[in-house]
Amino acid sequence: MTDLKKVDPVSEEGIGAIGIDLNTDHIACIETDRFGNPVDRKVIPWVSYGKSKGQLKGATGDICKQIVERAKQTKKPLVIEILDFKKKKIDDV
Repeated sequence: MTDLKKVDPVSEEGIGAIGIDLNTDHIACIETDRFGNPVDRKVIPWVSYGKSKGQLKGATGDICKQIVERAKQTKKPLVIEILDFKKKKIDDV
């Protein structure tokens, strides 16, 4: 078990957000303004083929660090959608 130190949020409300979309071969990020309009887009390659678990973990950590740094600079919250396809598969049967 690890004790985590509580940190104060650094994002601000009402200035937009940075959305993250995980795909099989890349991670897509889109930054929006306070109205939801896109102001920046980034596609970061995320290839797992031929990589060891350690290499993939390291590459993923590097990408996460890059995204978090952008969120800190802009003071925008990070948003990620959690998709659950298990229920859809059951409904399709």
